[in-house]
Amino acid sequence: MREAKNRGLSPVSRREDAAKPEFWEKRFRENFTPWDAGGVPAQIKQFLKAEPRGRRVLVPGCGSGYEVRAFSEAGHDVLAVDFARAAVERAQKILGLLSECVRLADFFETCVPRSRPIAR
Repeated sequence: MREAKNRGLSPVSRREDAAKPEFWEKRFRENFTPWDAGGVPAQIKQFLKAEPRGRRVLVPGCGSGYEVRAFSEAGHDVLAVDFARAAVERAQKILGLLSECVRLADFFETCVPRSRPIAR
């Protein structure tokens, strides 16, 4: 099978499908997440300073979950989903007490139930 190099980091098979959880599961398990900047982008921090508190926020494809903490600390009710179990596990570990905000689910195929009431 012919493989294409991903900028010299990790080979990506032409048969791998980024629309499948296995694609992302493999990357999180192998700790190959070059898109993960280790925190919240500056643009989101600026946005949170300007926005009113108390909104409901969905973070689809939450990955490591940094945005979950940022929105929660800014006073928002946050629900995050990812369809890769390894991503959910990473986010929950990083978030500690906020781990309840993260669910294993496919955003496009699932209605994600809330396990806690919405704060008003």
